[in-house]
Amino acid sequence: MATTPMKATTTKSELKMGKATREAYGEALAEIGRKNPNVIAIDADLAKSTFSATFGKEFPDRFFTVGIAEANMVGIASGLALSGKIPFASSFAVFLVDKGYDQMRMCVAYPHVNAKFVGSHGGISIGGLATHREVEGSSLIRRRLPMLADTYHHVATLRVRNMATVGGGLAHADPNQDPPPSLIALGATVKATSANGSRTIPLDEFFKDYYETVLGPDEIITEVMVPKLPANTGAAYIKFLPRTADDYATVSAAAVLTLDKAKKIIADVRIALGSVGVTPIRATAAEALLRGQPLKTEAFAEAGEKAKEAVDPISDFRGSAAYKRDMAGVFVRRALEKALVDIRQQAKAKPAPKPAKKKLVKKKGKRR
Repeated sequence: MATTPMKATTTKSELKMGKATREAYGEALAEIGRKNPNVIAIDADLAKSTFSATFGKEFPDRFFTVGIAEANMVGIASGLALSGKIPFASSFAVFLVDKGYDQMRMCVAYPHVNAKFVGSHGGISIGGLATHREVEGSSLIRRRLPMLADTYHHVATLRVRNMATVGGGLAHADPNQDPPPSLIALGATVKATSANGSRTIPLDEFFKDYYETVLGPDEIITEVMVPKLPANTGAAYIKFLPRTADDYATVSAAAVLTLDKAKKIIADVRIALGSVGVTPIRATAAEALLRGQPLKTEAFAEAGEKAKEAVDPISDFRGSAAYKRDMAGVFVRRALEKALVDIRQQAKAKPAPKPAKKKLVKKKGKRR
């Protein structure tokens, strides 16, 4: 495909600690736009998520949104490139490849058109009708997102997992379910579809109240997108079961922890809890306490204490509200510790580099 390598378009904008790659992309694109008036940005109704909106805010006359139509976007980019422009077209990676592949092959690759395509939120796409059992047993998910496979493995019984769907479970919005905290911690989004079109909703903004979501009466969940985890990232989901293994949790917690290259600074962290409020809860204050700080295990306990401020549990036969609040702090700490163990286990599992082969030096012998 006739695209320019990202190194060729890198600018002086630096990726600072805690800044998403897509945010740096938006800034770099705007910087390129200032230098070259032929640069055009196109997006498929996801400009805020891909950060191409940064370019659009500064150059509204060179920014186009085509709606949820990646295939059309590729054709438009090809036409602009043939007209002497330099188009940057962006969308979620899963949509860009799934919906725009044929057009890329026919309109860009074959004629060697100089168009550039940027896919953000690369990761795994799960269909809304996929069953819990299919997610649990998927070799791809077990390899790329083992925490998610493990989460679905702990949902109720095998009989339930064989019938329950991913989209249906999320739309049901039971705050005691296992998958929502893990998916929120993983930064998942859902695609809601109706006869009028589709929209993408971050899962931490999806749950509205007890058994209520932001879905419209005519919308269903058709897809769940889970982004690729960055390097030096560990993930963990744990829950407290006082009764039987197939029961709802008294408290559940999920944590996704990312360290810097030296593995000494917490570059990013996401924490979510279940069964401690009318909706699954993301502990943003606890995250802020850890983000950018040196890696110290005692900091996990501090984050757990901070997470207790975010929960609002009710008393029931699984435990009192006070007990659940205390357990929330404990389980946040344990989830973070388990995520750290996951990072270290991944480092041990990486194969050691093969030693360089020694060059054989042939000794010159005397001629007879």
